[in-house]
Amino acid sequence: MAFPTTWDETKLIDGYPGEAVVIARRKGKLWYVAGLNGKDIPQTLNLNLNFLGNSDYSFQLFKDGADTKTIASETQSVKKSTILQIQCLPRGGFTGVIAPNQ
Repeated sequence: MAFPTTWDETKLIDGYPGEAVVIARRKGKLWYVAGLNGKDIPQTLNLNLNFLGNSDYSFQLFKDGADTKTIASETQSVKKSTILQIQCLPRGGFTGVIAPNQ
């Protein structure tokens, strides 16, 4: 998968310096989201999708696995009212792509 080098829109979803950040960037109809845990302990990051339109979307998520050597992935249906709570390892995080359903 190729990632854009320029963006149409950027949104800070949540964050506090040194603790965590969750950001979303849009290129065309796709949203690219990422979250980073800035702490040395596990942390749950919240991804509030209220920036989406009123359609249904598919979210391909890549996140910390059971340890620092594994990555878990899943695809799920989401919409504007969805708030995901994503478990992150110490200094870990997640990324993913949100696309409108066809």
